[in-house]
Amino acid sequence: MGRTEGLMDWGRWWLQWRRTPVASGRGDSWTSLLRARQSREAKAAAVAVSALRAQLGRSDAKVELLDFGAGHPQGGDAVSTTIGRIAREAGTDKRKARWLRAVALSTQGDRTRDRLRILEVGTSLGLGGVSLLHGSQGELDYTGMEGSPAMVAWASQHLGPWSPRLVTGPFDRTLPEEVARSQPYDVVFLDGHHEGEVLLDQWTMLQPLMTAGSCVVVDDIRWSVDMHHAWCALAGGPGVRSLDLFRMGVLIMDHGPKAPLLRVPTALLA
Repeated sequence: MGRTEGLMDWGRWWLQWRRTPVASGRGDSWTSLLRARQSREAKAAAVAVSALRAQLGRSDAKVELLDFGAGHPQGGDAVSTTIGRIAREAGTDKRKARWLRAVALSTQGDRTRDRLRILEVGTSLGLGGVSLLHGSQGELDYTGMEGSPAMVAWASQHLGPWSPRLVTGPFDRTLPEEVARSQPYDVVFLDGHHEGEVLLDQWTMLQPLMTAGSCVVVDDIRWSVDMHHAWCALAGGPGVRSLDLFRMGVLIMDHGPKAPLLRVPTALLA
């Protein structure tokens, strides 16, 4: 599958990414998102999530989780690990946190209805959810999906102030059930399964829930060659605008003329 490992792999991705045209944020279609990233709210979310991640990263609490992700069998692997290791190796960091809050802020600013509806596929410890929700005062509806009951228990502690709806179970079962509810979403964060084919399947399933202006954030788009190929297929597909943050990608549903894939300025990468 071509897992990205080591400086040489990341160096090749870096050189490829640098050749992508840059979004200026001055009058182009990404102006509102880039402005939101500069907001006090986005900066505060990054600080809060970074502190929470550091706190969790020091935890020796042991946890046994079910991992349904890439490289694991369909029924999930029982994996014994620590909360600290999960936070350090897989937790949302401050750069990603700032962009996630910016996505929620900019999407909310473009909406006419009062409440922003958010779906996260791959809630883990809840750091991504905290990033999306930080500073909100009840104007957001958040649904988080997570395969491991142990992770849901931890996430509920961190997301509790926002009254989250948390769904437990393998995504190949729970995501179709979620789609069947016919609940539209304004923001979707995909961070639950690092296989390109699964990402494409999830994207296809979610289409009935997305409306013009809805935003999808895809995490770990350079986790492997396979994941990057899937990201490129989504970014180059019809009906979307796409922005490459390096480790993450942003897609906005847009049925206007096809816009080219752009990247953020180097100083803003995530």
